[in-house]
Amino acid sequence: CPGEASQSCDYPEESKIWERYDLFTTNVLGLVIPLLVMVGCYSRIIPTLMSMRTAKKHRIVKLIVCIVVVFFLLWAPYNISLFLKFFLEKEIILNDKVFDENIRLSIKVTEALAYTHCCLNPIIYAFVGEKFMRRALQLLKKLVPGYSRDLTDSSFRRSSVMSRASEITSTFKL
Repeated sequence: CPGEASQSCDYPEESKIWERYDLFTTNVLGLVIPLLVMVGCYSRIIPTLMSMRTAKKHRIVKLIVCIVVVFFLLWAPYNISLFLKFFLEKEIILNDKVFDENIRLSIKVTEALAYTHCCLNPIIYAFVGEKFMRRALQLLKKLVPGYSRDLTDSSFRRSSVMSRASEITSTFKL
């Protein structure tokens, strides 16, 4: 429309089906299917893990739960925002200018949060790893004067059981 400050893209009238297709692919291929695959795979891994004799099995289960929850918490808001925008455009929801602006802003913010998921997975794995924590504390001790956490803390002691648990953890990470 001439004279309007903001412009938006619109599909030609004859191809409005692409709006639904885009929404469907984003939500189903981007959220539902990956979530179902993760839950399906991890639900098969966890019982096997729980039957093993390792001291770290609970830590690995927490890691698995953390990965699934972080995925859902970062991607679901974006997909919900897209659904709300679709409902607003189809006038299923009352078309209010303020609500429309809020939806557009929420899509921008939640999309940025969703894409941070790609960066967070390696960090989640790293913070659960025992070697990473030990090295991070050593680096912190070198860089921060006065930091005096004992690096021989019992959580970093290794025994044959812990060594075996690390091998199992590495196997499940791949």
